[in-house]
Amino acid sequence: MNRLATLLLRRDVLFFVLVMNVIGVCFGFAWYRGQLARTSTFFWPFVPDSPVSAFFFTVALTLALTMKNASRQAVYRLFSALCATWLVKYGLWCDTVLLTQFANVHWLPLEAWLLIISHTGMMVEAFLYTLVSPLLTFEKGELFVAGATLFLNDYVDYVYGVFPYLPNHAMLPFVTIATPLMTLATVSLFYRIRLSSGIRQRENPSPSTS
Repeated sequence: MNRLATLLLRRDVLFFVLVMNVIGVCFGFAWYRGQLARTSTFFWPFVPDSPVSAFFFTVALTLALTMKNASRQAVYRLFSALCATWLVKYGLWCDTVLLTQFANVHWLPLEAWLLIISHTGMMVEAFLYTLVSPLLTFEKGELFVAGATLFLNDYVDYVYGVFPYLPNHAMLPFVTIATPLMTLATVSLFYRIRLSSGIRQRENPSPSTS
């Protein structure tokens, strides 16, 4: 295991990443409070996409830190698949929407750039903990469930109109088509990474105590 992989599995590093994601979850739900207030409570689970992604990662990290032989536990593998796919898909979604807006108007407020940075970070941490240091382990079944939740979320977002606010509503036709394609691309990518390329790791490395 290389130095970066070992560093990423240190308990103090995992705890730091956990705290950062908890902060992200809290900030994210606060960000969506206006939209949640105007949305039927039935649809609330489908509104705050990025905070839910970070929440899944928070649960996976907590299980990794507290559960013995976590990779053998179905609940851990499920949250690993959920957080990996959701972090990448919604990190990609946000960056695509905002950078498309920038390409159209050649300007974005500072807040938008901060969102781009934070959502790029979501994708980076997902890849770090699946490729560089494979803490997040899952099999075909868990990946199928994660993909199904993403497609369900896409359906509810664009059929019932609970998608995140867009910087320009004229982007809606493009986003409506691009979003399920992002889901398909994300699930296909992780299928190749975890199942086809041989990188899949059945034993979950235990975080070091240093």
